[in-house]
Amino acid sequence: MSVSHRIELAMASLLFSASAYTCTTITSLPYSIAQSGRYCLASSLTSSTANGVQISIGAGDVDLDLSGYRLRCTLSSQNAINGTSISNVRVHGGSIVGCNFAVALRNCSGCYVRDLTLLNNAVGISVSGDGARIESNLLRNDNPNAGRPGIQLDAYSSVVQDNLISGAFFALDVNGKENLIRSNHFAACGTAVRFFAPATYQSILVRCVASFAGPAIGSSTDAGGNH
Repeated sequence: MSVSHRIELAMASLLFSASAYTCTTITSLPYSIAQSGRYCLASSLTSSTANGVQISIGAGDVDLDLSGYRLRCTLSSQNAINGTSISNVRVHGGSIVGCNFAVALRNCSGCYVRDLTLLNNAVGISVSGDGARIESNLLRNDNPNAGRPGIQLDAYSSVVQDNLISGAFFALDVNGKENLIRSNHFAACGTAVRFFAPATYQSILVRCVASFAGPAIGSSTDAGGNH
């Protein structure tokens, strides 16, 4: 079985159904999630005046649905969404603007970040752990020196696919093993992908100063279709 097939099977086994949960509405920030369940925004929210995390996730089996609304940071030092030592967490469906880290999920097993629009954040998505999926996100920085990088992946057996990243100095940093980077588009950036560990990359469209770099580019697998 190919690496990509093993990753796809791992993703399928780790994803859970959000429909099993009643939605708890988040109406103000900061907000702490301490129990499993489904959480939703009911309107766009602006961060509190304090530094720190605006939505913290401290439990597994959490579905965080931004419901098409926007989270905006008032201070560039603030982090929008953060979780540590968690599993089966989904963050999706809205926009995050002007934060330090938009989404940071550390030591996370089976986490899923998708369908987000991330604008002018220092780092768009940072995920570590295993079995992650980062998919169908739009990341844009108006300043090409911002977004260092747009996406940080420090995970194992994970997939990054169908994302559009523009304006980041480093668009995607890849660490960990058996990761698949597929069908992403990069534009107006310094370097599209930096490989710090071997990965498989396929069908990537690059319109940046440099396409692929890093100490593990030579040991990574070019599966074709990269431009």
